Amino acid sequence: MRNRLAWLLCGMVAWYAASPYFVLWRLDRALRSGDDAYVSHHVDWGAVRAGLIDDVGEAIRDDAAPPPNPHDLPPFGSSFVQGLASHVVDGRFQQGHVMALLHGLAGTAGAGAGMVRWAFFDGPASFHAELALADGAQVRLQLRLIAGRWRIVRAAMPPTLLAALPQT
Repeated sequence: MRNRLAWLLCGMVAWYAASPYFVLWRLDRALRSGDDAYVSHHVDWGAVRAGLIDDVGEAIRDDAAPPPNPHDLPPFGSSFVQGLASHVVDGRFQQGHVMALLHGLAGTAGAGAGMVRWAFFDGPASFHAELALADGAQVRLQLRLIAGRWRIVRAAMPPTLLAALPQT
C-alpha cells in the first residue's frame, strides 16, 4: 500500500513539474494550427495588457533623464507617463491583432523558433519562461496556476514586436 502511495505521489509531482512545459508546447501547436479558442483559454488578456502598460511606461520613463538628486522633482510631464503608456497599448493591443501577429510568427517560424530558452518555477503557482523567436528577439512569459490550469498573465514583448501590431 505504501509503495502505491509513493508512486502516486511521485506521479503527481512529475505531472505538476511538467504541466507548464506541456501548456507552452500545446500553445505553440495551437498557434500553428489556428486554434484561437485554446490560446484564449490560456491567456488572461486583461493581465497581459496591464503588464504591457507597465512595460511601455517603464520604457518611456527610462528615456527621460532622472532627477540629479532624489529630493528633486521628477522631470515635467512624468506624471502623464502612465496615461500615455495606456493610450499606446490600447491603440495597438487588440486581442485580434495580437492573435494575427502570433499566427504569423508561428507560421513563419523555423526550427528553433519559439524554443524555450529558460524556464523556472518562482513559487508553487508561478512559472516564468523566455522564448526565442525566429528573428532572435525574446518574449518573456509569466504563467500562473489559476483554478487548476496554467494561464499566461504577463508577456514582456520586445518593442519591435509591439510596434508590429497595427494601430487602431
